[in-house]
Formats: sequence, C-alpha cells, structure tokens
Amino acid sequence: MPLCPRCGVIAAAQPHSCPVCSEEYAAPRELVRPVPAHTWVAVRCSFQCRSCQFLSPLDELDIDGSVECAQCGQAQRFDVDAWHEALDHAHAVGDLAFPLPEGRLSHPAIWIGDDNPFPRVGHTEVFSEHRQSSVHDFDGVTVHRSLFIEAAPGHPVCEPCRKPLEVDLRPDGVHASCRKCGAKHTFQLPDGAGRYCEGLAGVVADAHRSDQRRARMESSADGPISLKCPECGGALPATRERLMQCGYCGTASLIPAQARLRDAGQVLTPDIWWLAFRGASKRREAVEEPPPPEKTKPKTKLEKQRVGMTDLELAEEKPGRYMPQVLINLALPGAALAVAIVVYVLLCIIWPDLPATLGSCQAG
Repeated sequence: MPLCPRCGVIAAAQPHSCPVCSEEYAAPRELVRPVPAHTWVAVRCSFQCRSCQFLSPLDELDIDGSVECAQCGQAQRFDVDAWHEALDHAHAVGDLAFPLPEGRLSHPAIWIGDDNPFPRVGHTEVFSEHRQSSVHDFDGVTVHRSLFIEAAPGHPVCEPCRKPLEVDLRPDGVHASCRKCGAKHTFQLPDGAGRYCEGLAGVVADAHRSDQRRARMESSADGPISLKCPECGGALPATRERLMQCGYCGTASLIPAQARLRDAGQVLTPDIWWLAFRGASKRREAVEEPPPPEKTKPKTKLEKQRVGMTDLELAEEKPGRYMPQVLINLALPGAALAVAIVVYVLLCIIWPDLPATLGSCQAG
C-alpha cells in the first residue's frame, strides 16, 4: 500500500501531494506491506460542542460518557453509543477501500466491485466521512448525539522520524517500535471498547499510551491557568505540542488540547490517530449477502424496452435466446394446416360424397 511519508495515510493515486498534510509524495512512493490478520485505519474525530457550537477535536476513543470541548473547555455529556456507527464506518473503509476494487478481503466467488461504497478512497480521495447528528430520549433524559469521523486506510508512523512503525498486536495491547530512532511504546484500548465494534483489535494514539499520563490542568471559568506534572507536581511551561517532558523529573505527559498555546481566534482541528480492525466488516457482509428469493423476478430496463418488439426483431437482437421461439411460432400454424389437410383427405376416402355434400351446403 502506498503511504504518505509524513502522516502515514494512503497516498492517493491522482494528486502528487498529500491532501492531508501537503507533503510531496516520494518517487517511487513509499510502500508498506499490508498485514493479513488486520488492517490499520487513520481516523480524525470531532463532536459539536453544545456550548460554543464549534466542532471540538476528539483525539481518543472516549467511552466514559463525558468529554470536554477543546475550544471552550466546557464539560458535557457524550453519547457513547455513537461509536457503534463510527467504528463500523472506519472498519468498512479499511476493509473495502483501495487498492483493489473489492477491498482487502474479497470473496472468491462474489463480485462486489460495482457495489463498493468507497471506490474513490485511495484514488482521488483520502478520507471518507461519516456524520451523526441527532437527539434521543433515553429514560426521560434528552441525549444529544454528535460525532463526526473521517477514516482512511494507512499505517501508523513514528512522528519524529516519519517512518512506518513496527506494530505487534498482543493481548496486553499494541506494542509499537521504530527501527530508526528506537522508540518503543505500548497502547491499550479502554476496557469495554470491544462492545462497540466486534472487529476492533487495537489503537495507536497518544491518549491511549500505557506508559504516559495526562498533565494536571488547573482552570477557572476563563479557561486553563496552569499545567502541572502528573508525577512530581512541577509546573509545566506553555506549549503548542501534544507531549511535554517535565524539566524536574523527566516524566512525559499528554497536554490537553484546550491547554495548548494557539493564535487568537484559532479553531483547533482534530489530529490523526489509528485503529486496528480484524476480519471482514459488517458493510462487506451486507454487500456480499445474496438478495432474498422473489416469486416474480422484476424486469430489467432492457427487458422493459423489448416490450412491443416483434419476434423477428427480438431474434435479430438475441439469436441464441429468441430464434427458437420464432421457429416455434412459425411452425405451429403450418403443422395445424397439415393436420387439417390429412383429416380432410381421410374423410374423403371414407365418405366419397363429402365434397358434393359440402358444396350443396354452401350453395344452400
């Protein structure tokens, strides 16, 4: 699979540069061999804040039911059931998109190339978006569902050196390492994440590193006022980066999005993080499922156009299909006439006066 060397998403066939990070594609393009057991999908997620109405980045698989807006810092309830559709969409993109017309796990006897919902992903597009925006009444409580997800095939890369990571999915999480810089990290899915998607196998995201903690943020009504190391409590300087190393104890911690420095009026956009899926997606199973049997098969458009055509016209269009019918239609009248003549001759032999009798009947 061809990759963008900077962000790791699939390198589209048409443009000469990545539409995500504007990185020029290498010539020849960098390739990574897909892993047969699972597929990696790059995702960008966001939700609409009910306070400031901006889209807020959601850079992790958050299933605890509460989120904070990265734009205004407002805490609010989050409908975690939205992950069902979102993860199913990401799984389908990783399974059905480029490089083959039928995706990665094609059926040996069923062709679905004409029904593939992601024919442009990997050719002229990189991400496929799925939006959810609705209101539900749950036990008398109004629950707002707002989750936008963009998904693209690809492979996780090491951010400092921009090389594909070596990833190993184990029962205790995803073990990722970089050959160039030697960095090694372990990422874990949150407990219970599997109930939102059966094929979900792993995650690679800063928020899910098992060897990393979040910086402690002190805030007021006007927003964040200070950051402290989660290990020693030392003050952390303001930064635009997602990760910050404590100058006192050396602990690396994740900086919340709303606490990072940004320009006045700047709206934060979601970062790329990665999900691994195993097996065929639900979308593939739905496309490959044969249609239910029907008592009367509906006519196709071509068959409807043939209504009103003569037998000879149909025979000229499809000789192998309609010529036997034409021969039968022509042979039946001739056979009936031959039988009538034979019967008449036999009656004349048995009853010689038959012609005279018929003539007198006609004259009378």
